[in-house]
Amino acid sequence: MASGHALIMIGDAGNNYLSVAPGANYNLTPAKIDEARSAINEAAIIVMQYEIPQETIKYVIDLANENGISVLWNFAPARSFDSSYIPKVKILVLNEVEAGFLAKMEVKNEADAEQAANVLIGRGVEKVIITLGSQGAFAMTRTEKVRVPAYLVEAVDTTAAGDTFCGAFAVALVEGKSPKECLQFASAAAAISVTRMGAQPSAPTRAEIEGFLNRM
Repeated sequence: MASGHALIMIGDAGNNYLSVAPGANYNLTPAKIDEARSAINEAAIIVMQYEIPQETIKYVIDLANENGISVLWNFAPARSFDSSYIPKVKILVLNEVEAGFLAKMEVKNEADAEQAANVLIGRGVEKVIITLGSQGAFAMTRTEKVRVPAYLVEAVDTTAAGDTFCGAFAVALVEGKSPKECLQFASAAAAISVTRMGAQPSAPTRAEIEGFLNRM
């Protein structure tokens, strides 16, 4: 079966617009997850987004909860989902559009985003992270909010910035970094990625991220 493919169109300021043919992505079934149970059971964290079937997302969330494994879910692209599962996700990563979609409100600025995060925390999510592009990012729980500003770079292509952010955040989290350090590490990774064309080729190495942070 063909892999998933995305036609990526680049607009003003490097913003991207995608048209996706899911291919094999939509054939990642719960049965396929079972084939990887040994690896999943040893995981420190599970990172997902929403380019696979809803039934598989739900299956993995249940599996993770049964085994005490944290789930970081990037709700992208935003589309309908069984809302009863939202509280089962430990870490929810969203941009403005996705936050507004889940919280059922319009998100235009950081104040709106914070309100949306509070709605989702009220529904049972332990931690909500909202990325705001050039306005930075913040993480919220019931007891704290940590915010980091965006790193100023010249963006040429924002494709995969969110994926890069999530992957880097997960790495920092399982390595025991503080909430602020996790956000800084992830934001630096995303900042580097938008200075390059492409999706996978734009993701930086650890050495590049650490070098970037040391220059700040």
